[in-house]
Amino acid sequence: MWMNKKIFSGIRMVRPLKKAAVCFAAAGFLGGLAFCAPAWAQDDPVSMDISYGYEDSAKGGRYLPVNVTIQNNQETPVEGTLEIKTRESDETVYRYDYGVEIEAKGSETTRYYIPLGTAADELELSLADDSDNVLLSRKVKLNVSRDVPELFVGVLSDAPWELHYLNGVGINYSTLRTRTFELDGTDFPEDEVGLSLFDVLVVNNYKLRDLSGTQTAAIMNWVQDGGVLILGTGDRVDDTLGRFAPELLDDSYGTPNITHINLAEDFTAVNEPGAGMLAISCVDVPLHGGNVILSSNGFPLLTAAVKEQGLVAVAAFDLGDIAAFCEKQTSYVDYLFTNLLGEERINQLAEVVYSGNSGRFWAVQGLINTGDVDKLPNLWLYVGITGLYLIILGPGLYLFLRGRGLQNMYRKGVVIVALGFSALVYVLGMPTRFRSTFYTYAAIQDVTDDYITDTTYINIRNPYNRPYTVELDPGYRLLPITRSSQYTVGGQSLDVDEPYQIAIRTGEDTLMVKGQNISAFTPRYFRLERRTENTDRVGITGEVDYFEGQIQGTLTNQFPYPIENATLVLYGNMVQIGRMEPGETKNLADYELLRYPLGDSYLAAEHISGEDAYASADIRDKNYMLALERSNLTRFYLDNYLNAYTADARVIAFSTQKEESRFLKNPSEETYGITMLTQTVPVNASKDSSIYRSVLMKTPKVLGGSYDAETNSMSGAEPLTLEYQFGTDIDVESLTFENVSEEFAGTGSSLSHIFTGSIYFYNYATGNFDKMDLDGTTLDVEQLKAYLSPGNTLTVRYAYNGGGFDAIQLPMPMVAGRER
Repeated sequence: MWMNKKIFSGIRMVRPLKKAAVCFAAAGFLGGLAFCAPAWAQDDPVSMDISYGYEDSAKGGRYLPVNVTIQNNQETPVEGTLEIKTRESDETVYRYDYGVEIEAKGSETTRYYIPLGTAADELELSLADDSDNVLLSRKVKLNVSRDVPELFVGVLSDAPWELHYLNGVGINYSTLRTRTFELDGTDFPEDEVGLSLFDVLVVNNYKLRDLSGTQTAAIMNWVQDGGVLILGTGDRVDDTLGRFAPELLDDSYGTPNITHINLAEDFTAVNEPGAGMLAISCVDVPLHGGNVILSSNGFPLLTAAVKEQGLVAVAAFDLGDIAAFCEKQTSYVDYLFTNLLGEERINQLAEVVYSGNSGRFWAVQGLINTGDVDKLPNLWLYVGITGLYLIILGPGLYLFLRGRGLQNMYRKGVVIVALGFSALVYVLGMPTRFRSTFYTYAAIQDVTDDYITDTTYINIRNPYNRPYTVELDPGYRLLPITRSSQYTVGGQSLDVDEPYQIAIRTGEDTLMVKGQNISAFTPRYFRLERRTENTDRVGITGEVDYFEGQIQGTLTNQFPYPIENATLVLYGNMVQIGRMEPGETKNLADYELLRYPLGDSYLAAEHISGEDAYASADIRDKNYMLALERSNLTRFYLDNYLNAYTADARVIAFSTQKEESRFLKNPSEETYGITMLTQTVPVNASKDSSIYRSVLMKTPKVLGGSYDAETNSMSGAEPLTLEYQFGTDIDVESLTFENVSEEFAGTGSSLSHIFTGSIYFYNYATGNFDKMDLDGTTLDVEQLKAYLSPGNTLTVRYAYNGGGFDAIQLPMPMVAGRER
């Protein structure tokens, strides 16, 4: 089971030696006095030793590895439950239970992965027998940074001392502070949860093929879940990159050669002239969908590509070769990490300490804090019943009885009528009444040729003020989702007798959630994850050709059921396909290619789900509510999975198959939710030896004004000047500025507007900015000649004709050319 591994498969834990030294000295002292003292009492019946994290360090909002050694000093076996309490971000107590069986005079060491809330700074561990009697308990104070958020960096290297310069560096004005941990390849995790504590993993000067296939798969799964992987290359490029080359590269990498580079080409804080000039072994790496982060005279030094929610970065050199430079130029590591991670990712990492990751809580709440509209009562029916009741109870009953001379029976009649109508209301309310624990969920199933990754967000609610128990499918991994109850995290101390609100029991065939001391209808949010083999080869397969704004290819529904709202998404472009029957193939050329504003996921989601077709909200319209729920999930997916440049396309669709109880161990009628299906489709963006790609694959350099690279938007308060970098690997043949489609131009919130105004190119021949007419125009190389710099860059000024501080969506620059 993922949380309970008998053999340590994680990262080497550096246990403090002080305890061992004290115990050794004490043992020697007592042994020396044995001749003059009576026999010492026997050891405790059961003892427990605990270590946690990496070098006994922890981080809130992640899984914390906790190593527990239990020694049974008795002549009889011990069977019971290990209970680990922790305080979640909302200050409530969560308890994690695991079955324990230890033979007589035996011991057992087990690693548990405990979800750690941002309010947690200690653990309470108790061993209870089958009768719930506590045999022993231990409290562990956690080493959690509360002042400056830390960026945990794992280092896997044969020479880790060469990378000490990465430790203790303030990132982005000390928003984060780096902290490095040396990893042992012989004791590396075999599951991505073992890497959960790390924000960044650096692999340098190490042969990755020494790891097993399961271990390297854990690295990539960790990246897809949001991790950042940095690979150093240089002379050992075969060792560090070779294992991942088939899935990361467009083509074979080059041969390492001694190259003269300038690390400080764009680094203005260098304090010694010429310090960045180095002659080191470098290799050209064609990273698929790569964005050049650092370069020297057009040669890419550090390239990064988005992988799901994470990032893979490949350096052209061995990271140890720049150690001397980084130790002298101490702010260069800050410069490197800030450019690689980006301000948005850095702020998200810091948010966990400052606000308890509340942003994720509110995003998930918007997905699953709903329910089945069939459970809504018919308001007009109850109004009619109430009116009829009042008429009958008032003049109706009285006149009826008086006409028969039975006025003295009126009081009894009132009781009978009241009871009758009460029974009627009860019967009519049965279909809308919750009788037990009920669930709403939103699931995302990402499909590849080999695996199906199921991420399900669930909301568990109980209609009564009493304890409840939920049995989930033990194949899932469970993570609570909570919010910070205050701005300053860290609450009161845990106590062994303090009652829990949620208890989660995990075993080989068990995943159970128990709730107590929770008010009726109070929501509890969780994330469930599992990865299964795609044995039935289901999915949405196809081929996509995209060149100069024209899209061709086909998509085929390989699922055994119809799918709806199928849409192909390609970095700001979408092709809406709609419903697809099982086995049906659609030709993309038959559908319109739309460009949506990157910074407005609301608009894109409403268009994909069809919510924008409804003039007004109507919660009693099942079709509208379905469109609304799909729109919420689409927006969540766009914001969390498709928020950066990727060279591949992604197909998203919604399942028509109702598998409401698949995350439960036993089926339940009280479940309601939707399932999104996603799959990556490769894109061929070449034609006749020419390639076509977004200029934004490399973040533009801001020369003036305010620019948000993630959403490709500017502030309307002042003009914006950008330097677009086409890269030195391409001879530019044409340039097209693709505007947002008209379907989106006249809509959107007040915070998102489409750019209207003037665009100017900097003319290197005259030294002036020339106004350009780019509406639907493709500029060829002759028209661009005066505006391209020797370094293959283009300087563009945008002057918005509106005003204010709103986010203004800019056109998307797309370049075509031949690879050099």
